[in-house]
Amino acid sequence: MLNVGMTQTTRILMWLMLIALAALVSYIGFRGYLSPELLINFANSFYC
Repeated sequence: MLNVGMTQTTRILMWLMLIALAALVSYIGFRGYLSPELLINFANSFYC
């Protein structure tokens, strides 16, 4: 499988890179979703 021939350091580095990539994707996703224009339009939809 994948873990054949992988050292502990390589495995840790791979997990850290995956965590960093997941954090970056979720940050960009939340940043795009919670844009000021969207929040203002959402608040106006309840006001009207």
